[in-house]
Amino acid sequence: MVVCGLAHAAPPAITVKFLSYSDVETLPGVAAIQGLAGVPASGRPAAWDAWVRQRSADVHERLLRGEEDSLAYLLVFGTSFTTAPRVTREFLEQSAAGAAPGSASSAALQKAFDVRLADCLRALAAPGSDERLSWASATMTRLGYRLDTPDGVTKAAEYMLRNLSRVVRESSELSRALASAQNAGDRDADIAQRARIFSRRGLAPDTSWPINFALSEALQQLKDASILAAGRTRRIAIVGPGLDFVDKDEGHDYYLPQSLQPFAVMDALLASGLAIAGQPAVTTIDISSRVNEHLRRLAGSAGRRPYDLHLVRDRRINWTAPASRYFAGFGAAIGTDVMPIAPPPSAGLLEGRAIRLSADVLRRVSPIDANIVYQRIDVEPGQPFDLVIATNILVYYDAFEQMLAAHNIARLLAPGGLFLTNTRLDDVPALPMTRVTSTATAFSNRPGDGEYIYVYRK
Repeated sequence: MVVCGLAHAAPPAITVKFLSYSDVETLPGVAAIQGLAGVPASGRPAAWDAWVRQRSADVHERLLRGEEDSLAYLLVFGTSFTTAPRVTREFLEQSAAGAAPGSASSAALQKAFDVRLADCLRALAAPGSDERLSWASATMTRLGYRLDTPDGVTKAAEYMLRNLSRVVRESSELSRALASAQNAGDRDADIAQRARIFSRRGLAPDTSWPINFALSEALQQLKDASILAAGRTRRIAIVGPGLDFVDKDEGHDYYLPQSLQPFAVMDALLASGLAIAGQPAVTTIDISSRVNEHLRRLAGSAGRRPYDLHLVRDRRINWTAPASRYFAGFGAAIGTDVMPIAPPPSAGLLEGRAIRLSADVLRRVSPIDANIVYQRIDVEPGQPFDLVIATNILVYYDAFEQMLAAHNIARLLAPGGLFLTNTRLDDVPALPMTRVTSTATAFSNRPGDGEYIYVYRK
């Protein structure tokens, strides 16, 4: 498959194909994987091809499970379809622990939840032109639930309850696993566990501004340390650009779905002087058709339909001064300030900003459909990437899969090019890159509220 972007942004021509056995046969652990062990040398290419395609299909199933996760978060956090109080993290924790039956708080929470469930199902039955609700409705249809009959609504409600219970249970298990590593007092073990903590979880496209603040801080530090030179970053690849559906941290849905990271990275590069206006081109790599279709529409709609990015933060949180400066100044290099959509009263004490992107910026993003783990992505000679970014992506894969992804990412980079990720890969077998530095960025005064960015050089 050959994918070419718009000439305006001069993206590289890219070829995508499944990894072949010859691509990986010298990597550690390949010969021992299930399906290859004991297979004669002559049969390994075919056995590998069957294995890699099956694993890719398994990843797609995890993507579909991630869509079901999103249904749970839409149900409890959404404000676009109901005026009922949001079911915040505290409610989920009470639900997981089991609130005292018959208590006043339990009754109030149950009433709020019952209203929410009914309103959500009613909205999914008639989503209209709402993109987010249409996606959620399509997920329910895919799962076989009808919302046009009383019996169908009853079964759909039962599914939504089971689905929420599953998500709460899995989140609790993850929290306990992380707490266990932290209590052991071994920072390296904690970081290693975090590097693969979601390796069995559904794939989620959700995103938010703090991780892009961490990237912005890392890029500025790379410039200050002369690791990246001013005005030299032109071609950027972003693995898993994200699509703001309803994130897992009490997300909001009162503004339109948006893909934030491609534009946040462009903004940071231009603001720091690492890129020159009119030059940076971003290629996004994702396996989600929803993400890819959303981004493909942007170039076609440029100049006809405004594309606004919304940043939202909780006023009750004591954000760090650098985080506040980032929030206040975001987007100056890529668009103009516009009036943000006012949050509904049930959304809480929020502060919002909105940036309207220029048509030129929209045209500089070119999406491709590819699996960074199981597919080889080749660019034309002379057109490699200066920078590849993958945040909140590799954490969804195990060490072997991270090794495959690292080799595919290294193939994208120019010699000396940099890879930025918030997943530490130092212990990945046969890592084809060298870590040159790492940065730590605090978002607020809350314990653990921050992010590490690890920087690797090809």
